[in-house]
Amino acid sequence: MTARATGSEDRDFRARSKSRIARMCSAKRSQQRALNSAGQRTRAAILESAERVLVDHGHRGLTVRAVASSCGISIGNLHYHFASLDDLIAALVDSVLQRYKLEFESQLSRLTVGSASKFVDLAGWVVLDAAKPEVNRLFRELWALESHHPAVAAAMASLYSDVTHVLAVALKSVFPHIAQRRLNQTARLILMLSEGSGILGGCDGIARRAPTNDLARLARDAVRLELSGFEADSD
Repeated sequence: MTARATGSEDRDFRARSKSRIARMCSAKRSQQRALNSAGQRTRAAILESAERVLVDHGHRGLTVRAVASSCGISIGNLHYHFASLDDLIAALVDSVLQRYKLEFESQLSRLTVGSASKFVDLAGWVVLDAAKPEVNRLFRELWALESHHPAVAAAMASLYSDVTHVLAVALKSVFPHIAQRRLNQTARLILMLSEGSGILGGCDGIARRAPTNDLARLARDAVRLELSGFEADSD
């Protein structure tokens, strides 16, 4: 066999080897993507089950065993995705608060742009939303978790800070002549109306329960009165 033939065979062998390695790597990447996708679906299902357990059984009933049972998986499988209950709670809170923040921003963006009336309508929406039984129970349990988990308290504080900022920026676009400090106070007023309506309109006790439509009307009136002061200042 000549040296030229041997060199040609070596090149062919290396080319075939590279091709096989490339196919193996491609198959491994495809398998990894499938595993990652399946893992993401499992994580999402676990978080959905955890939220359901929290709403139905409260923060004291939020255990790894209860969530695994609700999700239909083993405790070992759950621990594969969340090493501890604290990790699960942190991921759950992050998921819930991110969803609420996006929903709030979406609601704000759908309202009439550049109009003071959008904030009046927003006040009505936050009241009606906070008074929904499932939303009310969820946030009451999140507040309860705050006292046991510093990370939850920090996440809740961050949510309120972010939403206040988003509201204040939106207010500034309509009332550029108003001092930022006052706009921040108005943003907090709208959030206070949300928190208060959750207690008055969403509580389980019949004696304390207030009609949510009445609360929404009062909230809209309160914000309308606040904004009328802005408009008077611009005259």
